[in-house]
Amino acid sequence: MSHPISCGYLLVFSEAEHNAENLNFIMEIDKFKDQYTDQTCWSKDWVTIDASIRLGKDMKDFNMNLTKEPAPWPSRVINRDSILHSIDDIWRNYLSDDSPTQICLSMEILKRTRIRIELIHLYGSEVFGECLLDPIKTINRDILPRFMKSEIYRVLNTHLASADPLPLASTLHVPPPERSVILDDAYMDALESKVFTLEDMLTDVNLYEEFLLYLRRQYSSENLLCVRMIHMFEEKIGQRTPESEVEANNQAWEIYKYFVAPGSAFEVSCSFRVRKEVMLNLSKSSPGDFDKVKRSAMGMLNVNFESFQGTQEYADLKLYLRQRKNDLKGSLIGNAVNAILGGKKKA
Repeated sequence: MSHPISCGYLLVFSEAEHNAENLNFIMEIDKFKDQYTDQTCWSKDWVTIDASIRLGKDMKDFNMNLTKEPAPWPSRVINRDSILHSIDDIWRNYLSDDSPTQICLSMEILKRTRIRIELIHLYGSEVFGECLLDPIKTINRDILPRFMKSEIYRVLNTHLASADPLPLASTLHVPPPERSVILDDAYMDALESKVFTLEDMLTDVNLYEEFLLYLRRQYSSENLLCVRMIHMFEEKIGQRTPESEVEANNQAWEIYKYFVAPGSAFEVSCSFRVRKEVMLNLSKSSPGDFDKVKRSAMGMLNVNFESFQGTQEYADLKLYLRQRKNDLKGSLIGNAVNAILGGKKKA
């Protein structure tokens, strides 16, 4: 449960077995705690808080002592209405009697949980702590043993082994984009009026490689390489074939190992929550898995590109493209001459 990658694979297995509601609930509470934890005012666990207000299993000695006015809100970073809205969503989706994904909990646990919600100023993100106990027991007793005998568990271990240790920077190979504007006669004819953009750097092979050379000299190539890898992932996942899905998942693991994993060779800047989302999704790739990573990397690339625009390399890009066009023409002519001469010799 504490390892997002393994948890993601366990979820795929549970969904195939049609018993994923407990794990989905646990993961939802985990996201809830990530979002609403504030150690400055909620540093105690739910068991300790229960004991301090005498909220026991029989509740005989418990006196709620609620006043008409809500208690002072202790947190400066967590909004009361926001956390209560999320609590309502979780209750409606997993704990209410009419929920299609209701988990099985006793009435006593639900009653105590309702009291903790009323005392949200004391419990904070710990309000659902007791609700987790039975789902975790069920997974440990029933689902986990079968998961550890499954094929998906073997695949998980294979991938984890490939990331331990994480690969070196020298082993990364990122193919450049295939598009080349020098093959577009209309584009080249209007070259003088062109103003190159970051999008041009990302989609044209020659411009991409020039920008990459600049970034490597600045020791900041990781964001461009990461965005390029994500583009390749998006192309694969968009093809929607069994083969492309496998390739996309392998690509997702490469992105994780080189750019997202803590301590990776080209680690990009992203929050703990974003990193965790990526790890959870490695079990089954979907469109949008890397949107937040890409957004962060593009923010840094925009800054890099602004610096690049002030360099001589950027000023010389049009001349560079013309030279590449002439080189291509010369190569084609040379190949044609060689073919003709070769044919005459054979004759």
